Amino acid sequence: MLGRLLADAMSVHYQVVASTKPGLLLPVPLHAGRLRMRGFNQASILADCAGRRLGIRVLRQACQRLPGKHAQRALNSQARLANLGKLFTTNESCRLTYGKHVAIIDDVVTTTTTTRDMARVLRDAGARRIDVWALAQRNLTLSDTHTYEL
Repeated sequence: MLGRLLADAMSVHYQVVASTKPGLLLPVPLHAGRLRMRGFNQASILADCAGRRLGIRVLRQACQRLPGKHAQRALNSQARLANLGKLFTTNESCRLTYGKHVAIIDDVVTTTTTTRDMARVLRDAGARRIDVWALAQRNLTLSDTHTYEL
């Protein structure tokens, strides 16, 4: 249901803004250990559903989460921002994003550290345009809006 709602919101957005849909959807990857523990990647499930409904290919392996000492969700805003630039690396399939309009898919965006770092890696790999789509976002306050610029 949530994947369908995300796809519907994306469809309306791209029709109203008169913008082209992205050519690829890229779910935020989980670290391999976290994926084994959980058994699924919620961002990947959302991307699969949205991709089917919108006719957009899902590319799961463009970025790989680097090992870290702590999960992002366990860190406060300052610690998450300190991790910026240390969360992802690319692999061979990232070349498929070169010159393309892509969309990062996540379930929840808290401080944008994860999506900012993934976007940086994709931009460095040559992605032309990067959109970010998520089901939920942490409430903003005036004191932390500066951390939300991509």
